[in-house]
Amino acid sequence: NTISEQLNSVIKPTNGVMFSVDSEGKLVVNANPGDITLDTEQLSKAKEDITGAFKTIISNIGSETKRAQDSLTSQETILTHLQTKAESLSGVSMDEEVAYLVQFQKSYEANAKVISTITDMLDTIINRMGV
Repeated sequence: NTISEQLNSVIKPTNGVMFSVDSEGKLVVNANPGDITLDTEQLSKAKEDITGAFKTIISNIGSETKRAQDSLTSQETILTHLQTKAESLSGVSMDEEVAYLVQFQKSYEANAKVISTITDMLDTIINRMGV
């Protein structure tokens, strides 16, 4: 049914067809407001159809939202698993690597102090003792 036919089935004009479609596809009102009577049975059916359509749309939105949330959770789980797997395969733990870097830095600093002390001692022995 076209929109004009559906409207005409709900709103019963007393003088012919109330709604029609012109050559450009526009909905045209053909009656005065006084010429209108409502078919409550058809109006009730139309209301049920609209209510049902909205319920279906809302249900579909809810279903799609749930499906998207489930997919996101699944993808996050897969990502975490793959990251763990990649880390275990490479044998590299970022926490361990940072700890090693700090340890090596401290060793380097200690060695630099030893070399600086030896340099100062040699300077004192050679230059200040007059040998």
